[in-house]
Amino acid sequence: MKKDTILGASIGSTDFHYLQKDYDEIKKLNLNTWNEVAWIGDELNSKIVMWTNSSPVNNVTLSSSDFINENGDLISSNNIKISWLKETLANIGRSNPSAPLEPFPDIIHNSGSLNIEKNKIASAWINIKIPRNAKPGIYNGSIEVTADELEKAYTFDYSFEVLNLVQPLPRETNTQIEFWQHPYTIARYYKISKEDLFTEKHFKYLKDNLKEYRNMGGRGVIATIVHEAWNHQSYDSDPSMIKWRKNSYGTFEFDYSHFDKWIQLNIDLGILDPEKGFGQIKCYSIVPWNNRIQYFNEATNKEEAINPNPGSDLWINIWTQFLTSFMSHLEEKGWFNITYISMDERSMDDLKACVDLIESITNNSYEHFKISSAMDYESGNDYSFLDRIDDISIGLSHINHNSNDMKNMANHRQNLGLLTTIYTCTGDYPSSFTISDPIEGAFTMWYSLYQNTNGFLRWSWDGWVENPLENVSYKYWEPGDPFLIYPAEKDSIDKTFYSTPRLEKLKEGIRDINKAKYLMENAPNLKNSIENLINSLKRPNKGENAYDSAVAASKEDRDLTISEAKRMKKGINNFAREFISLTMKTL
Repeated sequence: MKKDTILGASIGSTDFHYLQKDYDEIKKLNLNTWNEVAWIGDELNSKIVMWTNSSPVNNVTLSSSDFINENGDLISSNNIKISWLKETLANIGRSNPSAPLEPFPDIIHNSGSLNIEKNKIASAWINIKIPRNAKPGIYNGSIEVTADELEKAYTFDYSFEVLNLVQPLPRETNTQIEFWQHPYTIARYYKISKEDLFTEKHFKYLKDNLKEYRNMGGRGVIATIVHEAWNHQSYDSDPSMIKWRKNSYGTFEFDYSHFDKWIQLNIDLGILDPEKGFGQIKCYSIVPWNNRIQYFNEATNKEEAINPNPGSDLWINIWTQFLTSFMSHLEEKGWFNITYISMDERSMDDLKACVDLIESITNNSYEHFKISSAMDYESGNDYSFLDRIDDISIGLSHINHNSNDMKNMANHRQNLGLLTTIYTCTGDYPSSFTISDPIEGAFTMWYSLYQNTNGFLRWSWDGWVENPLENVSYKYWEPGDPFLIYPAEKDSIDKTFYSTPRLEKLKEGIRDINKAKYLMENAPNLKNSIENLINSLKRPNKGENAYDSAVAASKEDRDLTISEAKRMKKGINNFAREFISLTMKTL
């Protein structure tokens, strides 16, 4: 296709960003056809990249045709959503204010038309949903690009094969997904008053992004049980959902109002189902990062705080009061069976003190609280302590790829019915920062399967900085580390959040490992071959950019992340075809 001198356009990759600084290279793109493979009920993502030359271009619009297969079956264009990628500024360093600010197209923003300034790059994200009643076959259609100044529209030929297999629904799988929510941050951004917290005025801005979390497979719901469990590391405060009050007798009382409303919302949305034992309420934390417990003291009529050391008599006394009251409240609500007392990156001595105390407090059925911990555990074959923790998540940086320690531990825990996940955060590569290649999220999901874990944890779903739509920089971490979604504009009428390329690729990875699990379960004759494919996954090396952010150690490592994720995806689809062929032979 000959490029127009006014506006250039090409199909691009969803694996990485197209940045303004790469303008000259991007102008060389010339890809006009697109082919992919999907299962019934699956999703596909694509990108079209456009660039202007010496003059602006107005009303650039993308539209999709219907898609029709060889048998005349149709997937309507209503299933194709086209959105512009909006840029936001990012300090590309880690805790480095001298690092440059650069624009990154990290927001899957609005549809409709766009005016593009001269000598600029603009990209559109294309999401294709395969209906759960779709028929298999090879579907063909097109995406068209028009603009006021274009004499002739660009037409890109799109084709995708729908295999005769149904994408497992997240709830049908054993894949554990946990991203930590920050409802108080959403309240700050949308200016919800204290009086309206956890009312419908607040829920209006929570429901849509929680549904997104549910639909992708989210199972962990985060509740704060002390004020500032993470020592105010984020832009916003993390108040306690449970209000502590020290009465005139010197004992503690607890107000569960916010906690109850938050958990009930997640039950109503289907993220949690206590009756069926589905999902987890993760309560942070019995060991907040500075051991600080804030409460209102009736005797002094003011807020006060203490910092008892884990294991001390004072600490045991205070937390025994809380755990006893909390257990009784949860049993009354019917939520006890899915509630975990949680800890985050604390020393082994602190963890042991907590586990000892939690196990010592039981209900009438001699059951204690379940326990979870995100932790740094690198090696060793003595699992006696870890076996006491129902749910652990190990940081990627603490997993040795050249050792089987993590796999062995995960296998051991699976045999005991215990949960094990991996997590990424600041300092990790691959990861899910604004500056990351979006495909790093898909690779991470494959790596969770490689290590035979139950899935993936990420510390923050929506921990926004002041105004992330304009600038995602923050003083502590790589940009975008605290969130995977963006808020909508404060005056938006119909939207409350925007997705991101990094989230969409992470979701793609979740779907793909669920395909692999489905095939291993339903095609025992292919199980060894699929396991061999997964066990061949190579892990790229981590490096740092000039401003201390975690990135690939080299171009080769960056390319390896992309190629390995694509190799896994292609391999699973090849096994899917083989499974379909074997199934047809037995009919």
